[in-house]
Amino acid sequence: MSSDTLLLANMRQRSVQLVNSMLGRVVSEVIMSNAPHRLCRLSDLLAAISFEFKVHLIHINGKTVTKGKLFDVNGNVWGISVYSSTSFVVSYNHSPWLEVISVDGTILHRFDQKQKTNNFQAPYNLTTSSDGLIYASDVVTGTISELNRTLQLLQTFSSPLLKSPRGIISFGLGQLLVCSEGNNRAVLLNTDTGNMSILLDEKDGIRAPHSLTYCPEQKKLYVAAKNLSIIQVYQLA
Repeated sequence: MSSDTLLLANMRQRSVQLVNSMLGRVVSEVIMSNAPHRLCRLSDLLAAISFEFKVHLIHINGKTVTKGKLFDVNGNVWGISVYSSTSFVVSYNHSPWLEVISVDGTILHRFDQKQKTNNFQAPYNLTTSSDGLIYASDVVTGTISELNRTLQLLQTFSSPLLKSPRGIISFGLGQLLVCSEGNNRAVLLNTDTGNMSILLDEKDGIRAPHSLTYCPEQKKLYVAAKNLSIIQVYQLA
């Protein structure tokens, strides 16, 4: 949210939390009806939280979070990312794979089933770049797919460096940072060249990286590990 505040989906406690990242202290929390899977922030005042077959809007007022609208979607939601201040893109673990949905529940775009779908077997997470492109990490195929604003598939990236890619974020124009959970790495992908390199690995203490976020003001990377109630913080140069 800012240089000192994180917005977290806490699956074990079935809650959405605002956390003071300097003190490691929860400052506001709402208990959800089910375990939240992913979240994205649509604006300073609104976030979207995904469940298995639902999306719940969360209102943010200063240092307080409260529940908003809850609505059904067309499948088991795995990934979610911002599309605009009033819409988001979701990925499912089955057809139709990807949809763009407005905050009133209207479907704006849907992945065209005439496109090749062998890129998608388990599109686990999503991110949206500053130039509006959408990227999906597939935990089964081990690939990163690039799509345009209308969900047309543009290209797919793969590398031996990636194994079970999960969390993915835009890391500046033309760069993505990916959690490679299967081999305990954070992998940097250059989307212009397709080249990948290891940013962090086991020698840096990475363990089963599941999701991540980055604070550019402080150049701090926050990494959440699978099945561990910890967030690792890395100071990047």
